[in-house]
Amino acid sequence: MSGALLEVRSTMGEAKYEEIRSEVDLIFDRFFIKRIGLRFLIQHHIEAAEAAESALLPGASGIIRSMAVGELLRQAAQEARSAVQEDLGLAPQVEVIGDGAEIP
Repeated sequence: MSGALLEVRSTMGEAKYEEIRSEVDLIFDRFFIKRIGLRFLIQHHIEAAEAAESALLPGASGIIRSMAVGELLRQAAQEARSAVQEDLGLAPQVEVIGDGAEIP
């Protein structure tokens, strides 16, 4: 996807691309949010079915378990930043605020 985006930018030129950038960002945001949500639901369904069959995790429901959300998000953000840095040569800083402890 990044290759296609770079091709569009070079074909259109930076000035013209900036005119449509907010729309492109919105399309990518929607795409990735839907993809993440779908992967979550599929994995949850699979693990919930397996747990119901084996009863290995009493009280658990699929992939929903108690965890340190903040640390998990920081790690995922760093991995994503590294991948973007490697692919495009630069990547934005990502700040995760809170550790998730306030979420019951």
